Amino acid sequence: MKHFLRVAIIAGILLIDGTGIVSAQNIRSISSYSFIDYDGIGASNVFESTVIVPVNGRFSALVRGYYDNRKTWNNTIITFGTIVMLGEYNYMELSYGYGHDKVGKHADFMSFDVTREKNRYLATVGLRHRIYPSFSMTTVSPGIRYFITDGFSLWGKIFTSADSNGQYDYATWLEATYSFSDRVTVSSGGTFGNRLYSTQYDNLYYSTEKSPDISFHSYIGKIIWQANRRVSISYLFEAMTRQKTNHDTKNTLVVDIKM
Repeated sequence: MKHFLRVAIIAGILLIDGTGIVSAQNIRSISSYSFIDYDGIGASNVFESTVIVPVNGRFSALVRGYYDNRKTWNNTIITFGTIVMLGEYNYMELSYGYGHDKVGKHADFMSFDVTREKNRYLATVGLRHRIYPSFSMTTVSPGIRYFITDGFSLWGKIFTSADSNGQYDYATWLEATYSFSDRVTVSSGGTFGNRLYSTQYDNLYYSTEKSPDISFHSYIGKIIWQANRRVSISYLFEAMTRQKTNHDTKNTLVVDIKM
């Protein structure tokens, strides 16, 4: 039944995308590398590459590869998706990912996002559902960015999740962004709540740790360099605190190319 569901979801996404002729002029490639140092657990090297290909004026196809490599474990996720324009200011992203780890366990990752983007604000809501062999989790994450001026904006996002064990978690992500010029933009902020969430993937960093007296928060800094009108390079640093005494760090480099 799970195999049929996977095939049906991928086939549906491909059917949506297969309604026009690919335009190679607007292909977008986003590649990232993250080094995460988990205090007391070990290090993680995460590689991700996303390619977005316009199909016609309304639809784009999305393919993403994700690889998390650790000393004793690794995980690979292949994702297929589509981005659909819903009007002049609105669009949605629908995707399905299939995961396979070192010990042969499989997982399913389903995502749905709707976004409204105008000159002064961007509003979005995301829905994530993950199915593991003996565990599942659903995350809802609404967020909004408001531009105070053309070069200064404030961002806020709320994560809420519930899992098959009856556990409920939440966190808030706040951030300020300022553009010094057309080429250089910086951001600073953080997250706080009763659990640490990934600001990249809207998922929990830790699936088992939970205690009323545990402190979960992070500090985030980011700089974006617009090399030219087609290429931007970003560096992100995140310092994460869990269990009051565990301090983790994450360094991420992102290259965004519009062909």
